[in-house]
Amino acid sequence: MDITVAVLGDTEIMKDLGKSGTTNDIAMRNLRTPGGVLTFVAPVSDKIFEEQSSSKSRRNYISPKIQVMAQAAAMADIRVISAVSLTPAVGEAIILLDEMKSDEGFFVAPSHMHDALRNISKETSLKGYVLVSSAQELVEKLSGVSMERDSEGSLLVTVDNCFEVKGVGTVVLGLVKRGTLKQYDKAVLYPSGKEISVKSIQCQDEDVKSAGPGSRVGLALKGAG
Repeated sequence: MDITVAVLGDTEIMKDLGKSGTTNDIAMRNLRTPGGVLTFVAPVSDKIFEEQSSSKSRRNYISPKIQVMAQAAAMADIRVISAVSLTPAVGEAIILLDEMKSDEGFFVAPSHMHDALRNISKETSLKGYVLVSSAQELVEKLSGVSMERDSEGSLLVTVDNCFEVKGVGTVVLGLVKRGTLKQYDKAVLYPSGKEISVKSIQCQDEDVKSAGPGSRVGLALKGAG
């Protein structure tokens, strides 16, 4: 089963979560597991600075825009907050996901921080988040997740990237949220309302004839220009 996972907070953990994919306001990484593909998405901060002290150097992240954090969270089937320490980015992620009423997900943090995270989230919708201590443990937990998918419902694909490719035309990247997308399907592109057709579909750089809910897809479209 393919699953999209949002990583918020201290997102340096992304480097341990598969192969790098598209990066703009949101960075993506893909990891194949025996059960399917995990697509990790994380908001990108504009700036990173080094804080020097007499004993150590620490990397500090300026929080990304709240709109980008919200977009990453909304794209995902599962939300994760990574906490190297109790940074402002971690606090903002907890507030955002509480506002979204997100009640299932994970905290990834060193074991000595587990009690603190449990304490600060106990009055929020995140009180049931599962605590894990490493990227490896997170992947193991995610590999065992089972999700209900609506493969028979009306088609819905959310698009997060769009560009022109010479000799191909308009290409979009996105996620199949509902229904099953098939090559040569006709659909309506919003907000323009244009009718388009799907010339080709790729999943993880491989040509496929169809893609079910949860699939990360690249689509060559006719009629989108």
